[in-house]
Amino acid sequence: DDDQTYNAGDTKLLVDENLNVVESFAILGGTDTNCAGGVVGDTWYTCEEVVNRGATGLKHGYNFVIPAYASGPVKAVPQPQQGRMAHEAVAELGGILYETEDRSISADALNGVIGAAFYRFVPDSPGGFEGSGTLEALKLRDEFRANMDIGRVVGQPYPVEWVSIDYPDHEDDTDDRRDRVPGFTPTRIQAQDKGAAIFDREEGIWVGGGKVYFDCTSGGAANLGQVFEFDPGTQTITLIYESTELSKLENPDNIVIVPKTGDIFLQEDSAGDQFVRGLTPDGKIYDFA
Repeated sequence: DDDQTYNAGDTKLLVDENLNVVESFAILGGTDTNCAGGVVGDTWYTCEEVVNRGATGLKHGYNFVIPAYASGPVKAVPQPQQGRMAHEAVAELGGILYETEDRSISADALNGVIGAAFYRFVPDSPGGFEGSGTLEALKLRDEFRANMDIGRVVGQPYPVEWVSIDYPDHEDDTDDRRDRVPGFTPTRIQAQDKGAAIFDREEGIWVGGGKVYFDCTSGGAANLGQVFEFDPGTQTITLIYESTELSKLENPDNIVIVPKTGDIFLQEDSAGDQFVRGLTPDGKIYDFA
């Protein structure tokens, strides 16, 4: 078909080849502060970027699945098995759902610092993302609670393993409880207590060339942004770019990968003049728009 379907948060737009809006309607309601989400097969994931509880007692902090070709509103069904957290975006590769978390690094009395974790959800049955499965967080194989925000070498692959999350649907509505009560400990703190790696504001995520790419908006020593590559084949993670200058890259948010070139487009999200920057497979950065 010439028409293309787009889902943005809780609105569906049907746009023809001349970019005329053919159809528009609210497709999902009852969620809170949805962020980037992502494409998984013939569905669109919309992700809540808050952890709280509404006046009626409804918990927030979940992923929701929207059929891309739905012809009307769909019921908002949370996916608690995929974790309750400040979700940003998701991407699927090889039957596994990868998830980013938009949380900053902060001080922690027990661990020194905590931050965002990088997650994967492994379904019990192939393609069964809406069913049972295991939520896990990335850990460097040779380093306990590795701080990925500082001291990482660009281009160096780090072997990883994964730690399981015992209570993916925790009951802490602040997402910041620190007393480690089982069932009330935030997802990222559960992960990092088990040694998971620590990131600074993970946001965009995309798949290209059999690998998973994601950025950290405030990552790096200069707090200007980092781009990571996860290779599921070798089970390694590599820092492929870290910004040290405002003029090159400032706080990237969403990302996409150009199919024909493999370049990563990084959308800046800060004050002042902002750009879409391109990052080539060999690590060169340039202004696109």
